[in-house]
Amino acid sequence: MKKNLTSCLYCHTKNECHTKNELIEERCSNCGMPLAKDHPENYKNKTSFFVKAFWVITLFCIVMVYYLPR
Repeated sequence: MKKNLTSCLYCHTKNECHTKNELIEERCSNCGMPLAKDHPENYKNKTSFFVKAFWVITLFCIVMVYYLPR
């Protein structure tokens, strides 16, 4: 059972939460509010996709500038 630390969106207390496969609703140990399933701190996946897409589009534009007839 792998546990991760996630912070509460309301009181910013670090809480241990279980993996996403479990159906247990996690609550903050300090204020009792439900913890977010997809926490905003986990933005690295979205950022890496954006960077890859940006470079692919940039490369495509550069190739098209030289490839298309003038």
